[in-house]
Order: sequence, then C-alpha cells, then structure tokens
Amino acid sequence: MYETTKKENPDATLPNLTKIISEKWKNIDKNTKESYEKKHAQEKAKYEKSVKEYEAKYGKIVKKRKGSDEEKASKKKTKASKK
Repeated sequence: MYETTKKENPDATLPNLTKIISEKWKNIDKNTKESYEKKHAQEKAKYEKSVKEYEAKYGKIVKKRKGSDEEKASKKKTKASKK
C-alpha cells in the first residue's frame, strides 16, 4: 500500500503519506481488511515461533538501546585497551 500511495503522491512527506494510508485503511472493504489481518496474524505467529526456537538454541535475545550503559562501558574498555 505504501508503494502505490507514494507513486500517487510523489511530493508527499512521510507524515502526509501516513495520513493518506490511514484514511485508505479506514475506508477499505471488510473482506480486504480481514485478509490483511489474517496474513498479519500468520506472519506474527511465524515470527514468534522463530524467536522461541532461536532463544531455545542460543538464549534470550537482549535488545540493546543505543547509548545504553553497556555500550558506553564497552567503548570505554576499547579506548582503554588502545592506550
């Protein structure tokens, strides 16, 4: 939907495209919306299964935030070892 909306509105900014797509979603027919929601549910289940399999094999996934204390400490250690 993004690609076609962008082609239809080549000069639109991302916030404007988001508004246009939101309006399209609100006005989409029930059957089409249900097919998208069904596909989303299938893909989400597939993703969650993959995450569980990965975590069972390698351990829990830890999401690091940019600028986190761990990242800062790692950078300090790297700088210290270069001296």
